[in-house]
Formats: sequence, C-alpha cells, structure tokens
Amino acid sequence: ETVSQQIYRRQPHQQRTIIQGQRSKGINDFFQTGDIINTVVKDVFTDVDLYEDHIRLLQFPFISPISEEGIGFYRYYIEDTLAVGGDQCIHLHFLPNNQHDRGFRGDLYILNDTTWHVRRCELTIPKMSNVNFVENMQVIQDYQRMPDGQWVLTLDDMAVELRLYDFIPTTGVVTRTTRMSDYSFDPIDDKLFKGSMKEVTDADARMRDTT
Repeated sequence: ETVSQQIYRRQPHQQRTIIQGQRSKGINDFFQTGDIINTVVKDVFTDVDLYEDHIRLLQFPFISPISEEGIGFYRYYIEDTLAVGGDQCIHLHFLPNNQHDRGFRGDLYILNDTTWHVRRCELTIPKMSNVNFVENMQVIQDYQRMPDGQWVLTLDDMAVELRLYDFIPTTGVVTRTTRMSDYSFDPIDDKLFKGSMKEVTDADARMRDTT
C-alpha cells in the first residue's frame, strides 16, 4: 500500500511523486527473488493513459481506442445507453478490425452529450505468446468532473493473471488498486521540485498508521 502526492508543472516542465506513506505485507515471503518483482512492476503495472495515441504496455505499443488512429484500427458497436455514476452514457464495445492484430478489447462509456467525454473504460488484452507469464489482463478506469468543469482520473485498477513458472500448472492473480482524490490546480511551491529525482520518499513514510 502506498499513499503518494503527484505534483506537476508545465513551465519548466517537471513531474514528481512524493511518497507519504508506504507499507507491505506478505509479498517478500511469496516472491523470493527481486527479478520476478521487477518484471511484474516494469512490464505489467505500467500506467495506461487512454488519451495517449499509443500506450506502451508489456513492452509493446497498443493503439488507444479513442485516438484518431484507433478509428481505423478498431471496430465499435453501440450496446446501450445507461447511467454511470449519475451520468447518462453511451456504452460502446470495441475490438480490433483484424483479430490477429495486437490491440485492446473492451468497453467505453461515453457521455451522451456534446462533449463525448470518456466516463469509464474497461480494457482487456488477449494472451500473447511472446509474453508467456501474462495469461489475462484487465484495466478499469473512471473519470469524474471537477467543480470547475475539468475531468480527472479518479479510479485506475488493474488485474493480471500470471504464470510465473512453466513447471507450476497454476496461475496467480495480482491486482493494483489506485484511487486519486484531492486534486488541486493552485500554484506549487518551487521547493517541492528541488533536485532532479522523479520520486522522493518522506523519512517517516513507513512509520505512518493506516489512517
């Protein structure tokens, strides 16, 4: 479990993660080598930015279903109109035009108004023979409107079914649960960007209680 603060500025461009609280339990007992953990973290649990034209995941580029290039790559089907968190949305199901192409499959919930903003997305990828430890993957994201009208990501969950060893017939499911809140667009103190490190950890991050 990690509680962190993400800070960002445009000019000069800089982004930093400040880890304010962190704890782990059980993972070191299950995984005996750092190599496995590094593989899972670097290759699997990477951020998925739906608004990037190309999303790098499992060391491969995937075309975003809402990019201009995605219009020619994916096939879209209107399934229904329904409410998502109080917002009226159009439910779109999508999959690659060519079933042999590497791409996402899933569902988009688009606001049924003139903005056509993504309210929720559910992405899956098929098993890929050249990534032999990943059996299945699902990414779920929710977006919410701020009081000033801006839309922000508030939920970003990922579930992966893994086969870590060829000689073990069973698979394991690893999940990453992320919640984002307390967005602020106020000016940031320059002192928070001091130094070149992209991630810093508070000295007492591992001593905080669960609250």
